[in-house]
Parts: sequence; C-alpha cells; structure tokens
Amino acid sequence: MKLTLKLKYFTLFLCAGVMLNSCAKEEAQPETQDPGPVNTVPPIFRWITVPGNLVESDSSVAFTQSGVVFGYKNGNSHTVETRLSSMNTGTYQISSATGNELDYFVNNKLHTGTGTFIISESTSSKISGTFSCSLAGGTLTSISGTFESVPKRYN
Repeated sequence: MKLTLKLKYFTLFLCAGVMLNSCAKEEAQPETQDPGPVNTVPPIFRWITVPGNLVESDSSVAFTQSGVVFGYKNGNSHTVETRLSSMNTGTYQISSATGNELDYFVNNKLHTGTGTFIISESTSSKISGTFSCSLAGGTLTSISGTFESVPKRYN
C-alpha cells in the first residue's frame, strides 16, 4: 500500500511538472508607434487656357534642386513645365529676363509664357500656389491655374 501511495504521488507530481513545463509563457508584444497623421490630400494641378477648357493633371511633381514644376495630362499630350529660380514661397516673374520660364505643350505644340507664378506654401514635402501667364507660339493666348499639395522630389 505504501508503494502504491508513493507511486500515485510520484505520478501526480510528474504529470503536474509536465503540464507546468508545457504551458508557454505569453510573449510580450512590442509597442507600436503611431506614425502620426498621414497626408491624405491628393495633389491637384489644374489650369485653363484661352481659348480652351479646364484641364486637371493626371500627375504633378516639383523637383527642388532644378526648380522644375510639372503638371501632366494624358501622358505628354498636355504638359505645363515651369522652371523657377527657387522653390521658396514668393511671387516669380515669368520672362526671359528673369530666367523663370513657363512652357505649355499641347499635342507636341510649344506655347511659351510670360506672367507670374506664385508659391503660397512650400514645406519640405510639397508646394501649393497659382499661376497666370500670357502665351505665345500658337492660337492659345493665356493660361492660368492652381496647384495644391504637389509633392517635392529631390533630384
């Protein structure tokens, strides 16, 4: 009887030890950091020509080191290309005398502009503003437009 009692206790402790050893400790989950608000405002670059219609670009980008701002519609069928001396906020005179240029390409036809290009907001990641220019080089006489949250790229 003593042997069976000892055997029962031994078996009980053995089973308890196996059960406790097989229980896995819950791993601590690493803290995730909130990345903060994400800029969900899509870029907008739109313009109107005289004569013409309102055009909203499919894509736009500002290259900071070269000072070039692009707005594209249907690939290269409608392109506004602006070359500026800086990407800082301010009013830029578009003319051959200042070196700031605006070219409008529509169906491979070049129209050059003179007027103003205003950057009203310039952060490390985007620019916003307006532009208005007279056009030469074809039947279009002027172009004006707005751009908002156009992403900056460092080229």
